[in-house]
Amino acid sequence: NLPFEFKTLDVVVDSSGIPISGNTINTNLKNFKGFLCINVLSTTATSVLPSSAPFIITETSGSQVKLVKITGLTANVSYRLVLLGIS
Repeated sequence: NLPFEFKTLDVVVDSSGIPISGNTINTNLKNFKGFLCINVLSTTATSVLPSSAPFIITETSGSQVKLVKITGLTANVSYRLVLLGIS
């Protein structure tokens, strides 16, 4: 069995994909490997779809995961991501 957990994250990125807000997540997983984005919703007044499936680059320190870059999201739009964390 593969250890996993679901996380919901509200995030806004700049034009380079760097998170402006919502850039850290705590995890209970040992030997954390990464996140897969399984759902994305625009939470702005008008729905803005991502340009492609979000790809997330992370750095892990203990139980804290820092989101370094998220590609595929439109800049300065608020999104809610549902992530699957895998260990």
